[in-house]
Amino acid sequence: MFLPNSSQKFGSLVNAGRIYFRTKKDKTAGVKEDGYIEPGVRFCFYLKLEKDLTPTPNKEEKAIGRFLPLSVKEVIKSIEGGQWKPRSGLVMLASFHKHGCIGNEDLDEKKLYVLPPFDLSGFSEQVNDERRGQRGL
Repeated sequence: MFLPNSSQKFGSLVNAGRIYFRTKKDKTAGVKEDGYIEPGVRFCFYLKLEKDLTPTPNKEEKAIGRFLPLSVKEVIKSIEGGQWKPRSGLVMLASFHKHGCIGNEDLDEKKLYVLPPFDLSGFSEQVNDERRGQRGL
């Protein structure tokens, strides 16, 4: 890959697979969305930087504030501490798990949930009830 408007190579992209997840919407998504389950997918890539390149944030865009070298333990602690957006943390943990940096025993699941896991029992009955209502049955 090359920097925009430049011939300087900064790294290469490697496909890292997909992550599938689901979230349960709450009232912050809108009254009509409250309780709905939304599926999601993230297409992940690794960016392998050139050895002599040090990443710096683009001052014109505020999406990235800074780059920090952190150990795996430091990243996990910061995710558990709520310092990451949930889906960004999910991508990082999946990468660590894929590369054997962490196992299931390394994670405190209770700290990783933004909301507790939701119960899907009765979900198919609710969907069927809604379908019947739409058909006037």
